[in-house]
Parts: sequence; structure tokens; C-alpha cells
Amino acid sequence: MVIELLKFKVAPNLCEDFIQKDAQIWTTVLAEYPRFLGKDV
Repeated sequence: MVIELLKFKVAPNLCEDFIQKDAQIWTTVLAEYPRFLGKDV
């Protein structure tokens, strides 16, 4: 199993935008990999 931890500094007023873009871009792409189990933001 591989676990990756990424840390980002995001301005408080941009947190919702960051979370939405992350879900729109990365979650969509990662979900195409057959062994991808999930992610938390």
C-alpha cells in the first residue's frame, strides 16, 4: 500500500475554492486508476 501526504498552505479565503478544484481535478483523475481507494482533504 502506498500512502502519500501532501501539505499545502492556502489562504483562508481560498480554502473552499481549493477543495472544489481538488475534487474536480485530482479526485476525478485518480478515480480512473483501478487500485485507487480514496483520498481525504
